[in-house]
Order: sequence, then C-alpha cells, then structure tokens
Amino acid sequence: MAFWQARDFLFCGVCGTLLDFNSHRYASCPLCGFKRKAKDIEGKETRYAVTAEDIRRELKIKAFVVLESAPNLDIVVQRSLVS
Repeated sequence: MAFWQARDFLFCGVCGTLLDFNSHRYASCPLCGFKRKAKDIEGKETRYAVTAEDIRRELKIKAFVVLESAPNLDIVVQRSLVS
C-alpha cells in the first residue's frame, strides 16, 4: 500500500474529498461516488495538533509584540501590522 493511502484513508482516492460515512459497510465520496470499505478504515487513528498560532490565524487576530524600547518595569504591548 502506498504511503498516501495508509495516511489519507478518510479522503477519496479519486478526487481527494473527505469521505462521508452514510453506511456501516462503506464510506463514500459525495462528489464522485468513490467508495471505500469500512474494514479498510476500521482501527485506524487520526491525530492532529492545533497551536495558538493556528487559532490566531483562523480568527484573524493580529499578534501582540513587545516593544524593545519599553521600560523594564512596564511592558508595552502593541498589535503588529502583519496579519
């Protein structure tokens, strides 16, 4: 089995769309009709990590930066111009 097939089992092998689980026997592609047997997916695990940076980008929040010219006792925070 190719590496992408072992890793991308939740996606259509033809068009790459996320598969729907409308049946307990197979998963199907809502766009092209490709079907993958549930036994091919059973027992596999998917992991992902979400970082604070990912959330910031998704919510379109500009990052805070600490100005180097700020006094040591007080920290001045300013929004950056980079989004």
